[in-house]
Amino acid sequence: MNLAPVDLVIIAIYAISVLIVARLVSTKPQNTQSYFLADKSLKWWAIGPALIAANFSVEHILGFCKDGYTLGLAIAAYEWLAALAMILVAKYILPIFLKRGIYTVPQFLQQRYDIRVRWALAVFYIGINIFAPLTALLWISATAINILTGMPFVFALLCLGFFSISYWLYGGLRVIAFTGMLHVVVILLGCFLIAGIALDKVAEALEDNGAIEGLRYLFSQSPERFELILSADNNSYSYLPGIWVLVGGIWVLNIWYWGFNQYIIQPALAAKNLRQGQIGIIFAATIKLFIPILVLPGIAAAILIPDVEQQDNIFYRIMDIMPSGVIGIIIAAVLASSISTLAATVNSIATIFTMDLYAFFRKEHNQAKLLKVGRVVAVVAMAIGLIVAKLFNNIYQVLQYLWNISSFIIPGIVAIFILGLYWDKTTITGVLAAAISSVLISLFVYMFFPSTPFLNRMALVFFGCIASGIIVSLWEGKKVQPGSVDLTSTDFSTTVLFNCIAIAVALVVGVLYVLFW
Repeated sequence: MNLAPVDLVIIAIYAISVLIVARLVSTKPQNTQSYFLADKSLKWWAIGPALIAANFSVEHILGFCKDGYTLGLAIAAYEWLAALAMILVAKYILPIFLKRGIYTVPQFLQQRYDIRVRWALAVFYIGINIFAPLTALLWISATAINILTGMPFVFALLCLGFFSISYWLYGGLRVIAFTGMLHVVVILLGCFLIAGIALDKVAEALEDNGAIEGLRYLFSQSPERFELILSADNNSYSYLPGIWVLVGGIWVLNIWYWGFNQYIIQPALAAKNLRQGQIGIIFAATIKLFIPILVLPGIAAAILIPDVEQQDNIFYRIMDIMPSGVIGIIIAAVLASSISTLAATVNSIATIFTMDLYAFFRKEHNQAKLLKVGRVVAVVAMAIGLIVAKLFNNIYQVLQYLWNISSFIIPGIVAIFILGLYWDKTTITGVLAAAISSVLISLFVYMFFPSTPFLNRMALVFFGCIASGIIVSLWEGKKVQPGSVDLTSTDFSTTVLFNCIAIAVALVVGVLYVLFW
């Protein structure tokens, strides 16, 4: 793809803007709280964009365009139901985490159970984050930059790695959070532009004008692509199992991702207070409602470019019809989505290693030493990601393997947290039973009922883990455990503003499902 000078200027302006914002907000961290949790000073307007910036990656851009082409609007379930899950996290999980004053989600497991549970989850998170979000995102992003700009893959890889770590390494989470606002503005602008222009191109093909007319035409010609609930005979049913999407494992997945996944929840843990954290999350949930607009270019491509052989290339084929200037903005959005998620992932790896492992194994309390360790770990993690990304020719096979492993374990992680948060009689042995059940039940369903959609499997496994944890804990004596959460003294109340926005988000999602049932 040949970039016009205006595109190069736009990309340069974006990169320079990130560096300027990072420099303006950087302050010398005095301790681990200031570095990893921004001195617990973040307000809602920084937390919300930081959550979206950490979540939204180039995989969303490529994946939604592809899924819009092959599947349609149904893929939006992952985003719209996530918005509802975020409301639950803000109201029922964040209050406990902030009251406990934790740096990391594994730290809560030590407070509730014991240090071994904390270390087990910390090691799992470090391993899975290095080889899944970090390595995969580096490979996918470098590939996208290579295709969009012609930059050699290895050079693109190195530039991504260097830039995504250098701008925040000195200032820590504070820089990541404040630059997140810039990243999200660029991302949303790119999303709306690519969707609006693709729809306008559809209208032009009909000798009409306007994105609205293009959308009307798509809806009239391909109404099946606007169905949110897939029928059992749909080729993608195993991925989105019809009505079960609304009540099944997607809730397990979303609660884990938004509530117990360190690189996502970390900005909320740095909230100035509970109210700021809750409004920040609900602000992010509101932004979430707009993300599925990226499905529309894919649906439009089915009309504009019906002969695509490699469906993974849908996004790049759509880019071929974008005008100069807009191309630069969209590439800036690709860079923003990559850099922001890479920064959040590496920062969380550094936080977990430093606070959950190094500080305990070495009994280290020297703040300067811990800050140095955190920065060194961030650089090492990025270096590992770069090396692994370079070694693999096709990261998608590795991703599939890692995702299968994670899907066996995630229901157990969610069960362990839910039991620890809300049932004071859960024992350490009960937790062990839940963890083992997660793997065993997953393997059983996977091997003997292979046609079970993975979301349904995750739901079944989750309830199996809950049952195992309860049965074993009751068998041990029905005693309130040390470190259990005192729910009666925890403030689960929310402000009128939070309640109004939460109701509005829920109503919007409900109306969308009614309209596109």
